[in-house]
Amino acid sequence: MMKIEPLFFSGGYKYQVRKYPCSVQTNICPETPIITHRYSIGTCGLITANPGYAWDGATKWFEFRSIRRGSLFHDIVCQAIKAGLLDPKWGEPGDDLLYAICIFDRMFVFHARAVRKAVKTWRKMSGTVLQDDHPIRRIG
Repeated sequence: MMKIEPLFFSGGYKYQVRKYPCSVQTNICPETPIITHRYSIGTCGLITANPGYAWDGATKWFEFRSIRRGSLFHDIVCQAIKAGLLDPKWGEPGDDLLYAICIFDRMFVFHARAVRKAVKTWRKMSGTVLQDDHPIRRIG
């Protein structure tokens, strides 16, 4: 008799951090460090995405190359808030982080402002944080 374990999965991800961790120094400083298998947020504001962390890029936005890295760190902030690991007061600084990284990665200022306005508007409409568009599903 064959025994097969259930498969738990999420679909819809476009990108995955590979080879090396990717970090950014921010002003998002939780009272205690947040350490998960895929990301961490230190009390000094260092956010690190570990190899294997997957994200969907610009949720409901144009997929410019200049939004890729910003969307990575914005997704980590949103995910940590949604999981109850990070205080929701860091949501708006997370939006500002997205804007700053987009500018650093040479997005046109007009587009970066539109991105920041869109995520802030979405936050007001949906509560404190963007919703997870990739729920966990089960087979078996």
